[in-house]
Amino acid sequence: MARKQFGSALDILGVVDPYGTRAGDAEGEMLITPELEACHPDSNQPRHVLSGDLREQLLDGASPADVLWEAWQRCLGENLYQTMRSHDLSPAEALARRREEGVLDLALQLTLEGLVELGDSIVRHGLRQPINVYDLGGRQYRIAEGERRWWAHVLLRDLLLRVEASTILARVQPLPDDELTVLARQQAENVHRRDLSAIARARAIARVREMVAVEVSGTSGSTNSQHPPVGQEVSGTGGSTNLGGRPRHLDAITVSQLDDLTGQRLAELTGRGMTGRTVRHYLALLSLPPEAQALAEAACLAERALRPIASLDNPVEQIRLVQALAAGEMAPTQVATEARRIKGACPACPERTRGKPAEGPKEAQVGGNSAVRTMARFRASLRFAAGDDLPDSTHLAAQIAQLPPKKRREMMNWARSYVSFLQAVVDAGEGFLTQDDP
Repeated sequence: MARKQFGSALDILGVVDPYGTRAGDAEGEMLITPELEACHPDSNQPRHVLSGDLREQLLDGASPADVLWEAWQRCLGENLYQTMRSHDLSPAEALARRREEGVLDLALQLTLEGLVELGDSIVRHGLRQPINVYDLGGRQYRIAEGERRWWAHVLLRDLLLRVEASTILARVQPLPDDELTVLARQQAENVHRRDLSAIARARAIARVREMVAVEVSGTSGSTNSQHPPVGQEVSGTGGSTNLGGRPRHLDAITVSQLDDLTGQRLAELTGRGMTGRTVRHYLALLSLPPEAQALAEAACLAERALRPIASLDNPVEQIRLVQALAAGEMAPTQVATEARRIKGACPACPERTRGKPAEGPKEAQVGGNSAVRTMARFRASLRFAAGDDLPDSTHLAAQIAQLPPKKRREMMNWARSYVSFLQAVVDAGEGFLTQDDP
């Protein structure tokens, strides 16, 4: 594909200096010490310190202290949590006790252990690097870089009662006129981070891919950043997307070309490009279940280690293997071997029949494979629902009640639909049971 075909679109960000006024003692920058509540995480930041509904609560206006206490309660369990809140145990001691008694939420455990370690370093040595913020006006600031340092200050202030942590040293800049400059700075900063997780990198790449899709189309359309496989219809987009996760107005180029353009744009933003194939490998990680993504990010797992897991269809197995990787129970090579075993055990898996002659009409094979795949997913869903690792239903309902109204209604509608579906299956299945069935 000749790049010159899309030159006008690709030149849009080529003129952006990712660091703009940040070079040296640039004009427009100064150091300030704002209150923690005056600083707000960037909703578009690909790095998530706290994931899932905890992050949503913060972005919806919950206080950082309340969100952090909720994270600790989920991580420690009620008894250890109350012991820590009464100051009979320090946060570090409570986390160590949780390790001894058995981890409840490994993603939160790793995240909070990292924050405690960072907080201890700040107490001992001070904040060696100020956070970077954009001035929103009215003494309110958006965090450009340094959200984890900000969370460490929240921990020091609210858990360890260190009054001096009520403010944070920040380097303030004017908010750029457009989000393209913000995106360019994020990409330039992220690409050189050694500690950036594969999940965070995948989110960053997804944003660039969406931007490139809009540029090429010349409209304000949107793409599905989770990049579903070619041939899979994208849901929840109101018909604005086509097969392969691209807008219908991008039918003039293929998904592979869109990924190639994304790699070129990354090179323009950061000086380091990547192939379209690598872009697809990263974006495939965003199809992992949310629990697996949160854990992979907290453990800073590499893309190559997660790649075999992302190729599986069973979310229960995906979560299990990510947990094993994050806990150090399995090495990446062992995970890859286990992923191949799981694929080979699935009758619908292409690897099982590779090289073997087809039997029967093609239509029958496709229908049979589809039925087997559907049954395998249903069994996995039932095993998960019948497991003993599900959250308390009352606690889960309380968490759903804290979601924004739109998301709350969506979750409840899904739950009602699933209950209705299962009841219909049970009612229909009762007629097939015999006296010999247990």
